[in-house]
Amino acid sequence: MRTGRVLSYNKKAGVGLICDTNGEYIKYFEVDCISAPTRGDVVIFDIGFRNDSLAAIHVGIIKLSGTKNKSLLILRSRR
Repeated sequence: MRTGRVLSYNKKAGVGLICDTNGEYIKYFEVDCISAPTRGDVVIFDIGFRNDSLAAIHVGIIKLSGTKNKSLLILRSRR
């Protein structure tokens, strides 16, 4: 699994952008998340195909952007 920080999220479109620890930008879709991560959240994810292109899948929040020293781990159950 990879980790990264959410850079942006478009609630209307249900699409966001993650910058991973390697500095790569990865798109994610709300349907691949338990709860929609917001800007600044630290997330864990896998890479897979969505709409014929690579995207973050199984996205879970590790740390909410508004919390200090408290980690929240939410992993998506695999179907």
